[in-house]
Amino acid sequence: MDRSLVFLSVTASYSHTNLAAWMLRAGAEAAGWQWHEFEVTRNESLSVTLNRVARLDPAVLAASFYLFNRSFLVAFLSLFKQLFPGCRVLGGGPEFLGDNRVFLERHREVDAVIRGEGELAFAKWLQLLDQPGKQAGIAGLCGLVAGRYVDNGMAEPTECLDDIPSPYPRNMDGFHKPFLLLETSRGCSNRCAFCTSGTGGGVRCFSLERVRRDVQLIRAQGVPEVRLVDRTFNARPAHCLALLRFLRDECQPLQFHLEIDPARLTPDFVAELALAEPGRFHLEVGLQSLNPEVIRAIGRQGTVARALAGLARLGAHRQLAVHADLIAGLPGGTLADLFADLSLLVRLGPAEIQLELLKLLPGTRLAVEKDRWQIVAAPEPPYEVLRTATMTTDDI
Repeated sequence: MDRSLVFLSVTASYSHTNLAAWMLRAGAEAAGWQWHEFEVTRNESLSVTLNRVARLDPAVLAASFYLFNRSFLVAFLSLFKQLFPGCRVLGGGPEFLGDNRVFLERHREVDAVIRGEGELAFAKWLQLLDQPGKQAGIAGLCGLVAGRYVDNGMAEPTECLDDIPSPYPRNMDGFHKPFLLLETSRGCSNRCAFCTSGTGGGVRCFSLERVRRDVQLIRAQGVPEVRLVDRTFNARPAHCLALLRFLRDECQPLQFHLEIDPARLTPDFVAELALAEPGRFHLEVGLQSLNPEVIRAIGRQGTVARALAGLARLGAHRQLAVHADLIAGLPGGTLADLFADLSLLVRLGPAEIQLELLKLLPGTRLAVEKDRWQIVAAPEPPYEVLRTATMTTDDI
């Protein structure tokens, strides 16, 4: 049996890297597959990409689907399968956190998808590729198996994250992009209805020793910036304090991008951040709304008062680059609320304010409960809200 596998990484821009591909590589190779990652941006020519992938003649093609690359991947795969009808195609990523039956029935060029974390399920799928009957039992698998649609819920998570081999030793040779992604934890203790991490499944962390080894390798390669993909960096105070001190004191001159929940800021955490040199930390502060009723509607923990107090404490340290997030179109939010939120944030003076429209992402509670909130949104990526019970199309 041919054991050639191509992972097609379609990124938002040249500067980005597909960390999912890097994390999955070790499991594929352990299952006996020859790994080829082929990276393109979402603006690449379909015909050029098709020609280059065709030269590799893979037995399996896998890809992570995101809202920014779904259209490209669907168009590519419809052409690819014309040339390679026998190649097995597996999808994963946040686009498949919801109900996948309609997608798989419409896009027969995709054999199956995995819902949730991919490391264990991907390796099992590859091991059982010639045994479709056994594939039907893989947790997280959705697809047609022997003519029958199978939906096996969520994939099995890796409980001890250190068990996942580090992706960096295999992938850093010749790396020369302006930033690199790093994962130090998975999950979120918040239950935000708009977020793909809003299941409340808890937070798992890589050990400090593992993170230390990874960051030192990244630093040795000369990468100038590391962006942590952790949903909430300060979710676990004891863990994040030790990690913050390491990033600050032992990783010069690396710059770090961290996502922070301002309602969970502790005095110790702010004091440690205050000791950082200017430019070392870029903090993305998720506020989403400053209307307490909206915050309650989306199930977010913490109060608006605590979030604003946390943002003010960060703002007092001008060496920190603070980026505040707001979302328009959340349940109960009005245009007047939005202007009031912006006015207040401008007075608090973060370096950046990012305002985005709500996106009804697959698998989120809001996507399921949209009728309850009279939310009308685009049915295709990026799923942006068009109207709500409290915001007209003119307001949006």
